Amino acid sequence: MPGGAGPPGDPGTEDATAERYRHTARNPLTPRAAVAELLASMNRVIEITEPDPQLPAALSFSRSRQAALDAKRGIAKGLAERDAADRAEPRRRELPERLQSALRAIDDCISGMQHLDGKRLEIAAAARQEGFVVASDGCVSIGTAHQRSVSDEATMRRARYEHGLMSVLAEMAALQERSVATIAERLGADEPGIPWSFIECAKAGVELSTFEAGGAGLPPSPLRDLLDRLAADMANAKRRFGSNL
Repeated sequence: MPGGAGPPGDPGTEDATAERYRHTARNPLTPRAAVAELLASMNRVIEITEPDPQLPAALSFSRSRQAALDAKRGIAKGLAERDAADRAEPRRRELPERLQSALRAIDDCISGMQHLDGKRLEIAAAARQEGFVVASDGCVSIGTAHQRSVSDEATMRRARYEHGLMSVLAEMAALQERSVATIAERLGADEPGIPWSFIECAKAGVELSTFEAGGAGLPPSPLRDLLDRLAADMANAKRRFGSNL
């Protein structure tokens, strides 16, 4: 049972306990079902610690009871604030699912790009092994040492390698495009200004460390550009709308 170090009835302890639970309840990323279960558990504690005048004072559960009462007070206040914020911005109710799907899209894009890049490297290595020259844009050409005696078979192999590389690069571009569009839509970053999801999280004092790191460690790509922009948006949201409550 969370509680302070002070004695039962200490206003500082009671306020600190209520404040912790208030933050939990008002957090838009905390499932409402979890908050409801937390409130129910506090009600159970309050019920079973009802003072019994027939028991000696040494068996009193006053500390646990007070902590549960403080927690219940904080939960009620946090839920009231959350309800008011949800009425002002109905999309807040979708925040947990939206953020999770955005994070999945990021992970899927990174793993998909790694898989496709492995295919690209494999095709390029095989082409070079046969003496072909492979450019970064996927074009495959016959090396100068073999240009005077190019067979039809070599020309066909060159075309197959180039087609394979171009296909992989096209898949990579399509994956990036789909992923960036999904992430932006889920977060509200497809609209002008700071994404509404970041504003609401900043107002609630919620940390989104994943989006604060930007695209560090990723190669130049549309995904990296988006993540860098989101990091700047998150910093702006915290600066302009951050809550110290």
